[in-house]
Amino acid sequence: MNVDVARLEKLVGEMQERLPGLLATDIWIAETGESIAAYNPQPGASVLFNTLTDDLIDALATAGIPTINRYFLLDLEGDAATLVILHGDDLRQGVGLDTRYTNIGTMLALGLPMALRGVEEARAAD
Repeated sequence: MNVDVARLEKLVGEMQERLPGLLATDIWIAETGESIAAYNPQPGASVLFNTLTDDLIDALATAGIPTINRYFLLDLEGDAATLVILHGDDLRQGVGLDTRYTNIGTMLALGLPMALRGVEEARAAD
C-alpha cells in the first residue's frame, strides 16, 4: 500500500475544520484494521465497522446483489450517523457525525468528496 500518511492526517484536519458535527474519523488498513490517521479515534468502532463491511460485502455477494461501491451510511439513534467509505480494496474510513450540527446532505455533498479526493491525493503523493 502506497500512501502519504502526512496527507491523510492533513485530510483529517480539514474534515475537522469544515464539518462542525464531526465526532470522529478514522482511516484504517482494511486487511488489518490498523489505524493510520484519525481524529478522536474509536478503535472498537473501527473494528466493528471493518467487520461489518466485510460481512456486508460477503452477504451481498452471496445473495447475488451488487456489492458496496464506495460507501454506506448508517442513520443512528440519538442524532448520530456513521459513514463508512471504501477507498479501494486496501483502505477504509469511518466518519461519525452529530447530525444536529452537520446534516447528512452536507456530509454527502462536502465531506464524502473531500475524503475521496484527499485519499486519492495521498496515494498520488507517495
